[in-house]
Formats: sequence, C-alpha cells, structure tokens
Amino acid sequence: MSDPCPVAMRGIVPSLNTPFTDDDRIDETGLRREVDHVIEAGCVGILAMAVAGESAGLSPDEADRTASIVVEQAGGRVPVILSVTAEDQDERLRRAGLALASRADGILCQAPAGTDRAGRRDLLGRIADAGPPLLMIQD
Repeated sequence: MSDPCPVAMRGIVPSLNTPFTDDDRIDETGLRREVDHVIEAGCVGILAMAVAGESAGLSPDEADRTASIVVEQAGGRVPVILSVTAEDQDERLRRAGLALASRADGILCQAPAGTDRAGRRDLLGRIADAGPPLLMIQD
C-alpha cells in the first residue's frame, strides 16, 4: 500500500520565526542559521512564513526573499512547506506559484477569517489546482 502523502515526514516539523534586524529588515544570516539549526537538531521538515514567521507583516518582496532563503538553505536536506497565506487571493496564488517554482515540497494556506464554507472550498481548490505536492490547510 502506498503512502497517501507524497511528502514523507515523521517527526518534528517546526514553524520558523522570521528574524529581523534592528532596522526591521529580514535578518538573512539569522534565517539561514535558523534553518541549519533545526535541521542539525534532527527536525524532519520546515514550515516557513506561517503565523510564527510573521507572514501577515511581510511585504510581497520580503515573503519572496524569505521563501527563497529557506528553500535554498535547506538544500533538499528536509522537506520545506511554505505558507502562502495572504488576505488577497491573487497574492495567495502568486505566492503558491513562487513556492512551486522554488521547488518547495508543500504549501500551507489559511482562508481569511469569516470565509464561508463555499468560499473556503473555492479559495483552497484554486490553490490545490496550482499543483503543490502537499497542501496543508491551517484553520
């Protein structure tokens, strides 16, 4: 019997914090160290740009750079799941495209608060149609 999940992970998958410098820019060196640290600590995957990763406060450029750094630094050593959560569906789809282009192993998405069942189905269905190997839904 095959595993229904295309991304095999059994163990700890931490949600990374996004470190910032004193002048409120992404601390790229710190982020790379954080990725290395969780891998060296034995974590089996990485979740980036979720709530702990300050995703709501990242500009599109910052989100793009954060995603790029995490995937690059992980270097295929562990699966990487990138959050594409945003208030705007076009931005969610743009981030999903970037995640797929960067070869992320999965996508996390949360529907905005107050979205009804049909709206969630449409929103998440369009993200799933983008073709991520794994779609994780955050409530």
